[in-house]
Amino acid sequence: MLTSSASYDEMGRISSNALGNNIVSVAYSHDIQNRLRKINDPANLGTKPFALELQYNSPDVTGATAQFAGNISAARWIHQGQANRHTTTAMTPTAA
Repeated sequence: MLTSSASYDEMGRISSNALGNNIVSVAYSHDIQNRLRKINDPANLGTKPFALELQYNSPDVTGATAQFAGNISAARWIHQGQANRHTTTAMTPTAA
């Protein structure tokens, strides 16, 4: 019984994963800086159980501040039977 089958893109990043003989498929997308952007697509969940979008320097979540050093500024997620959810993060430099 095959439990997981992963595919990778030309950069060696995981691009998809089929779980449990392809009962559930998971798609991953990355940006040009190799940061994970999405696990599935929150705007188009379909039959997938979960989707997540990580936002960095151009967040569209109210209250999120753009992060230009690779930090996550906001996350948006959804799972079957639930409405879209989101959260923001703030990285505050500390004095040495």
